[in-house]
Amino acid sequence: MKKLFLSISTALFFAGAFAQTDQNARPISPVTDQFQNQNSYDYLQGTKVVSDSVPSALNTTYSKKYPDQKTTTWYRYNQGYRASYMDKDNMENNVIYDMNGNMIGSTKMIKSSSLPNGINDYMKKTYPSQPYTRVYEINPSTGQKGYIVWMNDRWVRFDSQGNYMPPK
Repeated sequence: MKKLFLSISTALFFAGAFAQTDQNARPISPVTDQFQNQNSYDYLQGTKVVSDSVPSALNTTYSKKYPDQKTTTWYRYNQGYRASYMDKDNMENNVIYDMNGNMIGSTKMIKSSSLPNGINDYMKKTYPSQPYTRVYEINPSTGQKGYIVWMNDRWVRFDSQGNYMPPK
């Protein structure tokens, strides 16, 4: 259940972070309101699919970029596909594609000890004595790397330098 929720939250994060075209629109929050600004993302409706049902061009693109991933699980959404796999350290990784097979981003679960110092400092100060083990590095295709930490039923976001990014 945690993996399903994380996968949905990750997909919603990417949908909100990369799918908007109106520069004046408020960004979509991955947790609170996926329907704000009249945008609708159906990642909650994502369905696990067999790799044979994924478009062959997408399968080929994925296989070329990730040739060692033999145990990939695919999910389909109205806006695209998500490939999910566990790496050699048993950490979850996701690659998210649009309907045209263009990669829109990826996520990688990391250990909290791998976070920039600013994130750990913020988490210890803001959430003293609360453990945080659901930590992801977010890598959008635009190159704006960031981090998210699951805490108190919401994602806490940080930029690539470890600066806290408040909800908008």
